[in-house]
Amino acid sequence: MRGALGPDPQDEDIEVCAVMAAGSNPSPKVLAVLLESGFDVAHAEENPVHDAQLGDVRNAIATAMKRLSGEHREILMMRHFQDLSYAEIAACLEIPKGTVMSRLHAARRALRNALGGAPE
Repeated sequence: MRGALGPDPQDEDIEVCAVMAAGSNPSPKVLAVLLESGFDVAHAEENPVHDAQLGDVRNAIATAMKRLSGEHREILMMRHFQDLSYAEIAACLEIPKGTVMSRLHAARRALRNALGGAPE
């Protein structure tokens, strides 16, 4: 079953995803992760090295996302870029909430592997 996003996302969806990550205001959850990593929102433009490193991270994520299956890309984008809750994703995809959680776990593992992390 496919949800509101329709068929498997293509490369253009990944580019939109990268643009959203680069150009939009981050959600509170994303902002918290950035702050924990040492990212200084108030002085982001004043630190070109940090900006370059952040750009490298964005590029690595976009490249890794392209390696994932359409199902994995779709669910990661819904959760982490559109900030939808498990219940909202379940409703969009017309699947049980438990399936959302299972797919997210598998998608995150696949993304971690695509980024060069150790498999679980």
